[in-house]
Amino acid sequence: MGWGRVARLNDSFSRRALGGVLPGVACALLALWLGVGCTPSGLLARAIRVAPNRVPDFFKPSGPVVLRWPGGMMERFASGTNQVGSPAVAMHWRIVEPADYGLEITSTHGVVGGRTNREFGFRFRMPESTRFRSRQALGTAFLLHGYGEDGGAMFPWAMYLAQAGWRSVLVDLRGHGASGGRWVTFGVEEPNDLKCLRESLESAGRVEGPYVAVGHSMGASLALRWQVVDPEVRASVALGAYAEFEKALVRLRDGYARWMPRPWVRGAARRLPQLLGVGREVLDTSSAIRGRSMRAFLVSGQGDVVTPPEDGSELRGLAGPGSGFLIVGDATHEVLPYLFDQHGEVVLRWLAEVARESRSETVAAGEGGRGQDTH
Repeated sequence: MGWGRVARLNDSFSRRALGGVLPGVACALLALWLGVGCTPSGLLARAIRVAPNRVPDFFKPSGPVVLRWPGGMMERFASGTNQVGSPAVAMHWRIVEPADYGLEITSTHGVVGGRTNREFGFRFRMPESTRFRSRQALGTAFLLHGYGEDGGAMFPWAMYLAQAGWRSVLVDLRGHGASGGRWVTFGVEEPNDLKCLRESLESAGRVEGPYVAVGHSMGASLALRWQVVDPEVRASVALGAYAEFEKALVRLRDGYARWMPRPWVRGAARRLPQLLGVGREVLDTSSAIRGRSMRAFLVSGQGDVVTPPEDGSELRGLAGPGSGFLIVGDATHEVLPYLFDQHGEVVLRWLAEVARESRSETVAAGEGGRGQDTH
């Protein structure tokens, strides 16, 4: 029996989510002390762009969401690395095949010292090797984590979807986890990385459609953006997606880092597109999906101060027919992905409908092709 745990420890922000920002503040203060001409906003923008997996651990404060998996547990699943994107980076992935894992999910919470503590338990058993791939997949779901995290943050979702019949692919995004890359581009390069990865894994016979994407936070926005550049991605589930990049970054500061001057953060959000060589609107998820034909299910937390329900509502309004929107109780940004008892079954039903319609379209296309060959 394998097991894992996700625990919310306190009300400060995730230890990795601000990991790339804090070094920028330190550098900015140091630069000012030394009399360097660059502004704090400029230095902070450069720090935000730096790949989180290049940030020293001592810059990363402790925070509320901690993932603890027994050693070697995730290594039981097939993994690899593919060269993707431009400039090319090595992207790490891990595949969880559909099977009966006997998955059990538990959730407890309580208030200690005025703070809500949540703990989630995930238990499963590994099938016998001869039966590991005994279930035919409904499709393939790519799992996309948030900024400063890695594929392990979405491991509970991989198991949840695999138990329901989906092949799940955990991805370490550019500049995260075991993947390469010097910079994070917040949607400029990442969708093409993901398209390239899908094509490579498909060519190798490791995955097959229909394809969907499930993401949290930055990963949620990337899931929506990926649909724009890759028509093979039939739908996406976006947990806590942001509509406008600058607003999300300022809310992050307001909710978790009030000691940081707001003008620095707002200025950094406006300088970052210049560093990436794009217009300011390019980093906004709303601009990326506006006018596109796409199908998405948006999930927002009522207690989310970074990507509040109004962001989910705005993005739902821009999505196409067959899309959905759900607000989850008092869920905060950090714990939203793990509240399976409040959104899991709804998402599974929606994805099952996507898979059913995709199969129907494939059958219809096949029959149409056979009809054209008959004279």
